[in-house]
Amino acid sequence: GATVNTYLWGTQLEPVTTETSPNTYVPTTAPTGNRVQYSEQADNSYWTATRATVSANSTTAPNLDPNASVGPTTADGLVADATNNTHYLATTAGEPFYSGENYIFSTYVKAGDQTTSRIAFNGTPFGGPPDVGANFDLSTGTLISKDAAISDANISNAGNGWYRVSIKATASATAIGDVIRYAGDTAGFTGDGST
Repeated sequence: GATVNTYLWGTQLEPVTTETSPNTYVPTTAPTGNRVQYSEQADNSYWTATRATVSANSTTAPNLDPNASVGPTTADGLVADATNNTHYLATTAGEPFYSGENYIFSTYVKAGDQTTSRIAFNGTPFGGPPDVGANFDLSTGTLISKDAAISDANISNAGNGWYRVSIKATASATAIGDVIRYAGDTAGFTGDGST
């Protein structure tokens, strides 16, 4: 079978003022706090995989319920195709961003066979392409690097191999942009095909 390169769950996009790390995770079923839809369903058509496929409900999600012993089996896997390139998941239609506003983009990630992960903003609001983001090491739980347009980047241990990673940037234009989650980082690699 195909190898899951990176596991994904719980994406959040929020406008902020002075905060440097994300607020408590709010699923998109909540009335406020998260501008991303289908935050726990990477296989939904709201998201588009590039040079990759999504393996739905392929592992246990982070356990955010203090009354449960483990999280639900709702986390998705991103599986790279056999192209030697980058492999990622982005919003299909994009999201509105407003000039001068600060945004924090966060998601939960867990290593599959790739021990690095990148998340990024892309599009006109952030001067892209190329995207602006940060690279994280999922074996050590550390920030590897961040692009100059990223004012803050954080990684925190969420247990059971999961990390919550986040980036903060200020939009320089009012336009539609994307949030991107990579399997691995921008170095690119060859996957083993689709699921």
